[in-house]
Amino acid sequence: MAARTRRVVARRAARGEVVDARVIDLDAARVARAEAAGSPATLKFGGKEYTLPAEVPVLAALAYERGDVETAIRALLGDAADDFFASASLQDVEAFSEGYGLVYGLSEGE
Repeated sequence: MAARTRRVVARRAARGEVVDARVIDLDAARVARAEAAGSPATLKFGGKEYTLPAEVPVLAALAYERGDVETAIRALLGDAADDFFASASLQDVEAFSEGYGLVYGLSEGE
């Protein structure tokens, strides 16, 4: 086991967590991140509020990276994306993209 892995396991064990180095528990990691992040962000548009994911969906990040803004927004809004696109202007989409970076703590190029 690498030194870094041993340190992580030791810290988790010190907190009383049951540690099995053969299990990658993404559920527990996600819960911990959600607790640290607090309440999810919302998008207000057209008199409606949409709850954004607590974390950046990988499909949204990859789509933004390749410049596919529509797919990125669909990954963030899910079923509500059609409603958003039905009345969104280009300027709305640009503002959404700027807000995305602020909400998720990303700078341009991340």
